[in-house]
Amino acid sequence: MEQCTNGSNEKLQSFDVMASVDMMRFDIIAYGQVLPETRQRVIDEEMSLMSEGVERAARTSFTYERVNGSLVYFDEGKKRSYTGMLITGLRAAEQEAQTDFRRKFLHERAIRDLEVGYHLEKLRPGEQLVWTSPYPEEAEQRYGKQFVRDRGFFPERKMGFIYRAYCNADASVTLESQTVDRSDQGALAMVERLSEYDPEADMETLRRTYDGNLVKKYGGQFYAGRRGAEIGENAWKELLKQKDLIEYYVQEIERLAKQQQSRRDVQGEMVRLTIGVWKLFKKRLNGEGQVVQYSTNHVGAIATSAALQYAALSSQVHASYLEARANGEVKAGCGGAISALGQENESIDIEGTFNGIFGEQRKGKSKEETYSFDKKMYCVVCQAPPQKTESKKMCGPCGICKGCDTKMRTKSKGSFALAA
Repeated sequence: MEQCTNGSNEKLQSFDVMASVDMMRFDIIAYGQVLPETRQRVIDEEMSLMSEGVERAARTSFTYERVNGSLVYFDEGKKRSYTGMLITGLRAAEQEAQTDFRRKFLHERAIRDLEVGYHLEKLRPGEQLVWTSPYPEEAEQRYGKQFVRDRGFFPERKMGFIYRAYCNADASVTLESQTVDRSDQGALAMVERLSEYDPEADMETLRRTYDGNLVKKYGGQFYAGRRGAEIGENAWKELLKQKDLIEYYVQEIERLAKQQQSRRDVQGEMVRLTIGVWKLFKKRLNGEGQVVQYSTNHVGAIATSAALQYAALSSQVHASYLEARANGEVKAGCGGAISALGQENESIDIEGTFNGIFGEQRKGKSKEETYSFDKKMYCVVCQAPPQKTESKKMCGPCGICKGCDTKMRTKSKGSFALAA
């Protein structure tokens, strides 16, 4: 249920790389400046898109205010209906499906998003709703990996989502999302079923339930459906730490919003900017591409330092774009994809590109160092589902209690010895 909008364009689109430019341009024309609410929305949406494409697990959280009984979001200087946005998305998906029958699955997803939106409107303080969105495996089998990649999905990861929405005391609704690799249908089904006997389960419990069911099926360890990922991995939080690059990106989008060039030329610049920033984010998360810091000994040097830092960022972003272009990389996410060749939805086969840049191993603590039984929940092995009189147990990162974990490890070692 990612929020992708097309700004103020008359032609409805489920994905538009110019959406943020258009939002800022509207403010500049209408108010003479970019409103703080619009700037924050651009940051939220762009960083959400970035977090999906850096080959790491990501968890986001956004809160929607309720006005006169309806959930709202900020757009074009006003608070607008959240369900109205979903209706617009449904209309866009319907139009695109009529043009290309292969996009019917996206239309069906938009219908479900709207159904969920109506459920969110009905939530009252203390209530929550849990649902999932799997990777479109059937669409891939019918139309190929490249087609679904161009629609913003990740064939290499089979990435799906777990969603949790809960109503706060002030009637606002907080929407959380967690990416999960492999998109295992059985594990996702168990996540949705969990709300039947644990209606207050938080996102961490939902994630552990998903991973625990993968452990039961495949053995080993998982985090958000990923082998070798650090426990607690969250690309969203890591990206938000890169404040200098975020500020640079937003300033550049605003610069493009003020441009008087043709829309096609501005769009080309936006594609190159987005690809360059995305690539630099990925390099930073891998411990590369840090910005040079310039020291200042007096107040008069601050402006010079800022200019030098901005120039350094611009150079790194441009170099990162050229590197992504040389590799033929594609940034996918939220309904569409853009390529480093400067075209939206470019058909480029990048099988294995993500893994070529980011291996499974991460820097920092090992899984063994961070593994602990620190979450009270129903064990996905011996309490799936629990008896009415059963209490929750302290479980590990994959939602498995200590007793079951010990048994599974012993069994695994025994199987290995027999195989040897």
